[in-house]
Amino acid sequence: LDKIGKIDSYTFMDLWQVNMLIKRFVENSEFSAKYITSTMRDTQRRNSWDLAISNYAFSELPMNLQLNYCDEIISCSNYGYMTMNSGKEGRFGNIRNMSQKDLMSKISGCSFSAERPCTAPNNYILTWGKT
Repeated sequence: LDKIGKIDSYTFMDLWQVNMLIKRFVENSEFSAKYITSTMRDTQRRNSWDLAISNYAFSELPMNLQLNYCDEIISCSNYGYMTMNSGKEGRFGNIRNMSQKDLMSKISGCSFSAERPCTAPNNYILTWGKT
């Protein structure tokens, strides 16, 4: 994204171990935007985020953490894009996650579409955007 658009800053949010890898990758690349790495615990609540992106990670969290993420990040994000692998009913392995019905009640204006190419039978794309 840094190469194709004007991005002022990024906040990478993940486990601290993953954040160490992110820092190593970003610092050894031609990445030019300002960035910080953070965990959910360390993130200060903001008035808004421009865009939230998750590649399967959100859909693999247990429901209590997903609800926290919805309150702290998604509800403050103007737009969002997430690849999901928890299926319509909200199951990732033995973990109970938010179903599509749960997500619709928690994320205003969200929509679901097929993952293309489809990498697994229950995968889908979750998007939302505020006007």
